[in-house]
Amino acid sequence: MGVRGLASYIRSQPALGNRVDVKSGADLKTKFFIDGNAYVHHLYMTSDLDWIHGGQYTEFADLFVSHLKQMQAAGIDLKIYFDGPLHDRKEQTRFLRHRGNIDRIHNVLKNMTWLAQNAKSPRANRSTSVSQQLFVMPLLALDACVHAIRHNSIDFEFCDDEADGEIARQARENGGFVISRDSDFFVYNLGTAGYVPLDTLTINSDGLTALAYRSNKIASHFGLEPKYMPVFASILGNDYLPADLFTSSIKAEYNLGGKIPKNWFKRTAAYINHHAEDASSIDQLLSQIIESISNLPEDLTAHQVLEALHESIRQYDPDSEISFTPSSPCEHVQIQEAIWNTIHEQYRNGKYCYKIMDVVMRDRNFWCTPFIEDLDRESSWVISRQLRQWMYSIVLGSSSSSEPFVPLEITEYIRHANHLGNDIVKTVSLSELGSIAQIPSLSQSTLSSPDIALKLYLQLHHCEINHLDRSLHPTILSIIAILRYLIHHAAMSIGANKVVHKFSNHEIVAIIISTVVSLSPTLWPSQPPPSSTPSSSLPTRRGLQIAAQLQTTLLSSYLLAQALNLGEHLFPPPTLAQYFNGQSLHHYLRNAKGGATIERMVGKQSLEISSMCYKVLELVMAGWNEDEVNIVFQYADDGNGRKKSQDRGKKGSSNKKKQKVTESSTDNMFNVLSSGCRW
Repeated sequence: MGVRGLASYIRSQPALGNRVDVKSGADLKTKFFIDGNAYVHHLYMTSDLDWIHGGQYTEFADLFVSHLKQMQAAGIDLKIYFDGPLHDRKEQTRFLRHRGNIDRIHNVLKNMTWLAQNAKSPRANRSTSVSQQLFVMPLLALDACVHAIRHNSIDFEFCDDEADGEIARQARENGGFVISRDSDFFVYNLGTAGYVPLDTLTINSDGLTALAYRSNKIASHFGLEPKYMPVFASILGNDYLPADLFTSSIKAEYNLGGKIPKNWFKRTAAYINHHAEDASSIDQLLSQIIESISNLPEDLTAHQVLEALHESIRQYDPDSEISFTPSSPCEHVQIQEAIWNTIHEQYRNGKYCYKIMDVVMRDRNFWCTPFIEDLDRESSWVISRQLRQWMYSIVLGSSSSSEPFVPLEITEYIRHANHLGNDIVKTVSLSELGSIAQIPSLSQSTLSSPDIALKLYLQLHHCEINHLDRSLHPTILSIIAILRYLIHHAAMSIGANKVVHKFSNHEIVAIIISTVVSLSPTLWPSQPPPSSTPSSSLPTRRGLQIAAQLQTTLLSSYLLAQALNLGEHLFPPPTLAQYFNGQSLHHYLRNAKGGATIERMVGKQSLEISSMCYKVLELVMAGWNEDEVNIVFQYADDGNGRKKSQDRGKKGSSNKKKQKVTESSTDNMFNVLSSGCRW
């Protein structure tokens, strides 16, 4: 939620905040209850890390963990809380936020040159406020951080609803401080606990400093009893009630006209106190306030306003004395209880992405989060839709083969041109999935076998039997699968525009090098990581689309792996952050397009990396021809590097060019499956 203008007003009153100063090494055991979603967003936005090129996830996850460990070193006992599936009343709020993302992306593309130059300027000379207003969160930032804190055994929890209420409850019961960036925490009943806005929190090697606010002190400032603070925030306007719903009534009470006066908050508090004088309970106070509204909007009734007030107040203070209107429970769809329990447990432990929970809840939604991409092209989420369709089908599939299959509909909220629309995606039966993957009699029961689940995952990504090598690291196996899926679907006409944008083989090479280099600390932990290769130039529109399609396919493949209980194997923590580095990707895209060899791009000192890149290239490109990939260069692991394709640019060529590769391994899928997966 968020109360319009309240944070700015309170922050303008220095006497309302108290300084918090904790030195490193202290044994105070101060408790921090951290709003994970807010912290991740704020930390990335205020960091020096690049986001225009798509995201620097490894560096960001390291920064996130470093902050948390510095807090712990200062004697802080902390726990992080992340949002769960939001109540259906918050759908409009999320819709507006996603729509705002699209507007920011549009402005980023218009101001790309300025943003890039601003990022290179010394911090003292930067226009940070403008760049932060344009900031668009990289797609995988939250998931990369969850992977990282799981790997570092930092305490966290995914909530069953919005995290704010649980954070407030824990702080009220245990004392300490809430760490967030939400004006609602000025209002929540936190008891003796304080609220620390994130932009007042400074962390360094010596400890930390912050400003803390307490709701009782704020209530006293406005002349309100603390129990009326939730009413005060609700009629000012938040995610449950429009800000202008009570404006005319308050103005009429004090004969105010024109613009809202500077003392509006105190006027609103006085308005509440005036009606409270004649009310014996908060229920009666709410009734009087609703009656004072002179002109209700046509689409609202007094009863609906009361329901919204109850829901809003319930979020701030679930122990309020009012007689709440019964709230509709957030229920999951009709799937077998054992399956639901497994999903729920995996989710609470961070092993199921929060996006899956939106799918299994009663509204069956998937939000295709807008992030940096070319707005003149089809949404990058479209290319990975089939992976999500299969994920929906597995998560929501019936476990009983005797029941007739009835497709379920999932609403995907996705960008259409410059606005947010919705598409309906229907589930398919498990038997149809089995037919696609050549696995007869596929069911929830057979999917419990890791071997069958792995075979299904690979086949759905267009990895045939001879594309497996038992010596491959699981992360390499998953990136091969992701790229084979991308190549196949990029060569098909997809979306409403039916436009085909096939990959060129030098683009595939650039993706492979960027990913293998980024994964090198996991693949070769005893070797020093190669030096980073930040992109020094603006990304091209084509580069932006490649980066976006790669990320949505990576995330959708990750979700499918989780649905198949393969997430821990194919994407072991903390590697998710290492699958993508935006600056590195754009650097290699530019160099590969110019004809650089793999050896030149990787560097002669990195023989393991170049050898792995050739191996991955072999497996990724096996079986494709110029109907699927534009063959621009020939790449050969024989000391000759690459050469330009002889038929490049010729029309009507009937030759099907294939990569010159090393001899294929004799191992195949059945060798791997028969020996069992190494988890």
